Amino acid sequence: MTSTIEGLDVLRRWGDRLAAFPEVQARASITALNYVADYSREDLTGALHADTGLPAARLQYAMAVRRATQRRPGLALLVADSTGVPVREYRYQAQPVTGGHGTRARILVDFPGVGRKIAAGFINPKAHSGRPQPLATRNSYATQAGGVVTRWARPTPAIGPSVAAAVKAAVRGTRAEHYQALLLAHFERRLIAEWKKA
Repeated sequence: MTSTIEGLDVLRRWGDRLAAFPEVQARASITALNYVADYSREDLTGALHADTGLPAARLQYAMAVRRATQRRPGLALLVADSTGVPVREYRYQAQPVTGGHGTRARILVDFPGVGRKIAAGFINPKAHSGRPQPLATRNSYATQAGGVVTRWARPTPAIGPSVAAAVKAAVRGTRAEHYQALLLAHFERRLIAEWKKA
C-alpha cells in the first residue's frame, strides 16, 4: 500500500504559502505520511486478525513501514510480505468434495472481503490423529527417453494466501477512503503547526 498526498483542496488553500516555504510543506508531508503509515499498519493488524484468525504477531512481522524522509518527503510505504502463509495459521475449515472416497476435502480459509477463500491443498476428514491437518502434494514431472517420469512427493503443510493478498483485499472502498481522509486532515494540521513555527 502506498500513501501519497493528493489533496487538491488542501493544496489550493495553501498553494501560495507552500510555494514560498517548501521546507514547511516537506516537514508536514513527512509527519503526516509516517503517521498514517503507522496507523494503517496497526489498523490492518487488528482488522486482518479478526477477519482471518492470523496471529497479530505474524501480521505485524509481515507488514513493514518504509517511512518518508527528507530525501523522499512525498512517499511512505506499507510493504506486506508476498510469501504464502501456512494454512494452519489461518482460521480454516474443510469443505467436503462430492464423490470419491471421502478422504479429500477442500481447504477454506477465512479471508477479508469474500468471507472464505479456497487454499491450495486438501484435508483428509477421515484422518485418525486429532484434528485433520491441511496438506498439499507437489509432484514433479520430467521427460526422459522412455517417456514422462512422475516423482511423487510426500504431503507437506498446505500454504494459504499471503499477507500481501490479505492487505490488498482489506484496503478497498471505505477503508482506503478513511486512510486518505485521515492523511489529508493530518497533513493540514501539520501545515498549520509548521507554518506557525516558520
